[in-house]
Amino acid sequence: MNNTIVQFYTSIENGVPSTFDGTAFETPVIEFLRCVVGSKVFALQSGLTWLKQNLNLRLPHVAPDVLTLGAGNVSGLANPVSAAAMSGNGTAADESRIMSRAFES
Repeated sequence: MNNTIVQFYTSIENGVPSTFDGTAFETPVIEFLRCVVGSKVFALQSGLTWLKQNLNLRLPHVAPDVLTLGAGNVSGLANPVSAAAMSGNGTAADESRIMSRAFES
């Protein structure tokens, strides 16, 4: 993130000479960018550095098999969904009931 911010600021700063090259506005515009935009970039970088140093997230550890589905679980999930997907010939009410049962299962 810091690199992106620095590249953005550098691109803006490099664009000034190509726009105001040799005019009376070149030096004041560069100084304006350094004062206004540069201070914002510095503040953003300081904030990101503080977050990196102080933001400590402790996520609970879970067993690797928590998200593992057995063969019985997979067919128990797949059958209602499959039945709902194949119910194109019924009425809207029939399809609604099948979908409700699939989600309840």
